Amino acid sequence: MSAPQNPGAAGALSHIRVVELGDIPASYATRLLADLGADVIKVEPPGGDPSRRLPPFAANNEHPERSLTFINANTNKRSIVLDLQNHPAEREIFAKLLASADLFVEATPLGCLESLGFTDQRLFQIEPRLVIVSLTPFGRTGPYRRYKGSDAIANASGGFLFAQGDDKRGPCTAPSHLAYQMAACAAAVLGLAGIRHA
Repeated sequence: MSAPQNPGAAGALSHIRVVELGDIPASYATRLLADLGADVIKVEPPGGDPSRRLPPFAANNEHPERSLTFINANTNKRSIVLDLQNHPAEREIFAKLLASADLFVEATPLGCLESLGFTDQRLFQIEPRLVIVSLTPFGRTGPYRRYKGSDAIANASGGFLFAQGDDKRGPCTAPSHLAYQMAACAAAVLGLAGIRHA
């Protein structure tokens, strides 16, 4: 993680703490909040966030600390490594982080949090005013909730690919996780609205 550009300057959101858990959409959403001064704590699994292994890499050096995708999505954040799958004591550390937060942004597979003991009910017991934003491919309820997703699938299912490509080559997806970034913008705004009305 990189330090804020001007650590002495307080941003507009410097009074807000955010805990992030999950995939790239959560990272993009919380990056927007971190850039505005929010204290964002990214929870990474042992071995680091999977996006640390995504290209491109600075100076073509394929290393977890050199992924430009990761760096772009995680600037201005702090991070902590917690093994939530295998260590109950680290789940308690996670619960303490949530208790100190205003906003929890998660992009985990459906049922992941519940399997760790973090049901909606438990999350609200930890911190009743905690605002929770879940970024899932097709929502947490409804007939498609168990479908897997990706940025390309979001582009296709949202109709964006219909207008891409040409008659000779067929559809193509937009570069740079466009669907994830659009979802992240909405998530950041909705998270702030939730805090405002909590």
